[in-house]
Amino acid sequence: MNAVPIHFNLLNRQAVAPFAALVQGDPRFRVILPDSGEATSVAGLVVLEVGGAQHVPAIAALLADPAVTEVFVIGPAQDAGLILDVMRAGATEYLPVPIKVSEFRAALERFVARHTRPQPRRAQQPSAQPVQAGRIVHLIGGKQGTGVTTLATNLGVEASLLTDTRPAALVDMRQPQGEVPLFLDVHYTHTWAAATHNAHRLDDTFMQSLMVRHASGLDILAAPDRSEDTGSAAPQAVATMLQILRTLYSTIFVDGSPFIDEMALAAMREADIVLMVTELSLPCLANTRRLLETLDSVDPDIADKVQVIVNRYTTKAGVTIGEAEELLGRSVAWKVDEDYIAAISSINQGAPLRDTAPKSPLTRNIAKLATTFARTETVQKPTAGLLGKLFRNRTEAADNDLTPAAQTVTKRSSTVARNGETPESQIPMHVLQGAGG
Repeated sequence: MNAVPIHFNLLNRQAVAPFAALVQGDPRFRVILPDSGEATSVAGLVVLEVGGAQHVPAIAALLADPAVTEVFVIGPAQDAGLILDVMRAGATEYLPVPIKVSEFRAALERFVARHTRPQPRRAQQPSAQPVQAGRIVHLIGGKQGTGVTTLATNLGVEASLLTDTRPAALVDMRQPQGEVPLFLDVHYTHTWAAATHNAHRLDDTFMQSLMVRHASGLDILAAPDRSEDTGSAAPQAVATMLQILRTLYSTIFVDGSPFIDEMALAAMREADIVLMVTELSLPCLANTRRLLETLDSVDPDIADKVQVIVNRYTTKAGVTIGEAEELLGRSVAWKVDEDYIAAISSINQGAPLRDTAPKSPLTRNIAKLATTFARTETVQKPTAGLLGKLFRNRTEAADNDLTPAAQTVTKRSSTVARNGETPESQIPMHVLQGAGG
């Protein structure tokens, strides 16, 4: 790696000198001082200070120059909206004031890693397909207790087995406390609250450090504990977090809460599909209708993404699918069979249904849903001969799990695409002189 030029475009030009001192002696970088002859030709890494939204367009202007490799931004720590605008404009690092020397150096190390990391072999092959953006599927219950977490965890496990390139992920967004780790018996250290408190650090490396992997290959992002504060910037940070996860995973399932607040709306706005889970009981259907009406009035774009799932379906419920559709005012796209024993046994064992009840109709229904909603990136070889016919017959039989409305939904969903530091190490940027450590 040749020495990369660094340009410092700071509001206070006197602050350039201490920054230059931090980089001096590192053969990987070459500081371009503002008064030097090279200052007029911007190239390499640009460190830009912003004081507000009026400075954000400068990021895109810099990145429009092919000679500029990346833009780091320095700015206020408490302005979550500005941070998100900066990252969306293309900045790769956001360093909040007061600057920590250790964080500045860590950002430089990440820059080096990004530009010296060998490319995956498949990216060098002319026939390789571009990586698709992952699909986000948000599950929300018509009311509490409709089995959303059972569906979300098992959909995630099934989806993780459908691809051998990028794994699937499951984000536990239930409040006040999530249950996904209990359902799959995983132990976690971090939660997504870390993302809401570190919006300036949100990148793929940071997000991956928060995930925990289940034995199936599913990556899980746990919900904050009840006592954990998510901060006032949580809705914006959640949106950015999901945008980043979309680049890392083939399919992201979100186990959402049945409460429409700003955080839930932010998550659903990022989703490609919102699965509204209900049951064939009049109280649940009535509550589901109210929830649908709320979404219609608050954000019609979210309402347009909603597909209704009847969970715990049984013909003995006393309410038919048709009556449910009449009450809800929209079609039921999917139904998942009732199997209480299989579901409760799976939960108590902390294991997915495919391990505890592989022959249950509930397991089969969820596996079918996973193949419908998961974005797979493997090419399956066609099945031929007698085994192929048998396989096709079994697939056609499984289609009976769909309601009539799901035939149209299946076609539509298959094309959905969205897109221990010392006190001296934290010093206000413009008083950075002498902070060589």
